[in-house]
Amino acid sequence: MKKLGKFFVLAVLIQFLGILACSGGGSASDYAKIEADTQNITGTGDSTNGSGNSEDSEATNGSGDSENFEVTDGSGGSENSEATNGSGDSENSEDTDGSADSGNSGISSNFNVTVENGVLVINTDDEGAIVIDGTELTLVVDDGNGGLSLADGVSIALSDNSGNAVSGDVSVDGETGTIYFSPQSGLDSNETYTLSLEVNGQVYETTVIVSVEDGETEEPLFADVPFYPKGTYSMNDLMVQGKAIMGWEFGESPKAFRMKLTGLGEGEVALLTIYGTYNIENHEDEVFYQRWAGGSHDGEPCKDYEWRGNIISINEDDASLDSETNDNSFWSTYVEIKIMKDGVDVTAQSEVLLIIK
Repeated sequence: MKKLGKFFVLAVLIQFLGILACSGGGSASDYAKIEADTQNITGTGDSTNGSGNSEDSEATNGSGDSENFEVTDGSGGSENSEATNGSGDSENSEDTDGSADSGNSGISSNFNVTVENGVLVINTDDEGAIVIDGTELTLVVDDGNGGLSLADGVSIALSDNSGNAVSGDVSVDGETGTIYFSPQSGLDSNETYTLSLEVNGQVYETTVIVSVEDGETEEPLFADVPFYPKGTYSMNDLMVQGKAIMGWEFGESPKAFRMKLTGLGEGEVALLTIYGTYNIENHEDEVFYQRWAGGSHDGEPCKDYEWRGNIISINEDDASLDSETNDNSFWSTYVEIKIMKDGVDVTAQSEVLLIIK
């Protein structure tokens, strides 16, 4: 009996080590490095082997489900799966998908550069300067008449993710030294912009993005989305204003999470859009697209990505706005899932389950 017991313990240990080897687990920072069809998404990773299953996922049980993912009865998840601030359901089914092309507010990789009411705002200090990547740049000087104006040798330009110049007018508040760049057309929430400050022939750059939704939205969608714990959820569990959206808060103690889909029916296609928020003063209520980092979609938002249901790992990292001096990690993430069949949105009728691990 003692020998049999030892063999049993040894067999369990071997099986456990085998699962660890298959899982490819790691720290939160590792998750952001996992590839998604040879692409990375900022703060999100997804690795597939062509079959729809993640090469980095745990050994499966033959049904396509990971043995380390507890699949429940679809009634709303595990015993701990109740949303922290309510069920997440809303009787208001008005379509407010937050996909407007232009945004009125935004942030950048430099805390002194923001977007307010569709205008790019550069806040200089009392000396008319701004610091970019550790270099102090004097942009505004006394104009000799008791006011402030742009210093000689300073030029300001804005370009989109493709490098195309964005037309606009530059002005300076003569009393405060605040610089404004007013684009001739609205800024696009799908785009990643580059603000270029040229000072005496040297160019300094800052990345700018605009929000999908801000705190002044008339009927905010994301304000009604609760934060969920790990568990299993049906699409109906996640419904807010007619959309299936799962919220996750990293907060002050960031923790990566993984998710996958099960139960995709024949002919059903899952479309994935991922949003994020930042804990930046006066911009806490703004919601932005999370973006691909690397690959053919580098810099593009993760929007209506055709998801086969394989494991995706998400953490708080945000390479698009991080700079040498500012850490703009995500404070929260919102995952929107749309199930389509024959061109029709069948999310509410679908039996698809979202598993958060």
